[in-house]
Amino acid sequence: MSDSRVTMQMKKEQQDALADRVLEDSTSFHVRPCLILDLPPPPRHLAPLYSLYSYRRHVTIICKPSLHCEAVMRRSLTCNPFTSQPARGIGTRAFHSSLVDIARQRAEQLDHIYGSDSTGLQPYSPEWWNRLRSGCIWGSHFRPERRQPYMLAQIQLRDQLDCIEEQKSELHRSGPELHRRIVGLLTARYAHQSAAFGGNKLTLEDALMIEDQLLRLDISSVNSLSKLSAQPLPSPSSLLPRKAPSQVIALRNMVLLTQYVAQNAMRNPAGPGISLGEIKLLAKILFADTKNASVEYRGTETWLEEDQTRIFPEVSEVPALVARFCRWQTAMNNNLHTLIQAAHLSAYFLHIRPFHDYNVRLTRLLMADFLIRRGYLPIVYHDVESEEYLQLVSRAQDGYAKPFCRAVVNTQHDLLLDLIR
Repeated sequence: MSDSRVTMQMKKEQQDALADRVLEDSTSFHVRPCLILDLPPPPRHLAPLYSLYSYRRHVTIICKPSLHCEAVMRRSLTCNPFTSQPARGIGTRAFHSSLVDIARQRAEQLDHIYGSDSTGLQPYSPEWWNRLRSGCIWGSHFRPERRQPYMLAQIQLRDQLDCIEEQKSELHRSGPELHRRIVGLLTARYAHQSAAFGGNKLTLEDALMIEDQLLRLDISSVNSLSKLSAQPLPSPSSLLPRKAPSQVIALRNMVLLTQYVAQNAMRNPAGPGISLGEIKLLAKILFADTKNASVEYRGTETWLEEDQTRIFPEVSEVPALVARFCRWQTAMNNNLHTLIQAAHLSAYFLHIRPFHDYNVRLTRLLMADFLIRRGYLPIVYHDVESEEYLQLVSRAQDGYAKPFCRAVVNTQHDLLLDLIR
């Protein structure tokens, strides 16, 4: 019997026993012990009570969600308590040492961000909670809306940006139809790359086949996301019968939304862009027919496997920070070039990571809408893999925006140059 089936069949007594074992031997208010198990996520009703993180491929860390630390490891289990089988990947001293180092680094950062020295408030006091829910603690520390790194990148990339403006004028010289056709040709490629950045294994050829069938059904031509979310979608077996259904569903949803965003942006180039309510509708359609049925903001902490010490907002901050992002996007500074703004928009939204999954895909939809409305092409990178993309975004979030902006600018330049040739 698989671990997932064992987890689904766990009785309440076993779940309570797990909770007791996680919480026992606590040494302070901020530091909790954690278990290291080779288990899938715990049952749904435990999710609000514990922060759950994936470490490497086979290890899951479950700990009490103290806002100030992710728990310094005090001990670890050497077997899975529900199957009595050895737990993989945790037997070496080097593994233990690296895990402790990561936990301590995160604990130090979280204490620095959320502690009384930074906030001037006693943690967990009513005033502290109010400030937390406003998004001001994390937002004031990281300041994701700051323009200086992007202004500096714009100065350094000025020659390329000037060249792109000439190319863009050439593209639109004969009217909007050429722009419309080129965007249509890039839609499946953009959707495929977005899904691939999120771990989807299907090919570009698969994406093109899905796009062809969706275009025949004309689903994406509806004029609102609320109507699109109510549309019945073709089954994975009718699209790609020999491929993994979960992979087909994820790519189908991304292709459909990319089609909708592109068509809607070209229909309403002067429109305000994607609103707060539409972000949730995008997430609803992205999650349609997947295991991620909920479209609510994430209810647990999150981290990147590629960068395990990076701090994302605490769950109570997410709603306020998404609303803050939408206000910022509406009033975005016009002193920045559109392509630089698009890079800034992507890094900002991905720093919040408001949903439990598909944040990269959602960010790419926001970026496509932003660029297409302003007459540019969606960014289909050449030879950029998921890990490199996330590294570029992470560096931009840390204040070094030039590499990410350069990737966006160079890609737009190459796309336009190919068209002119």
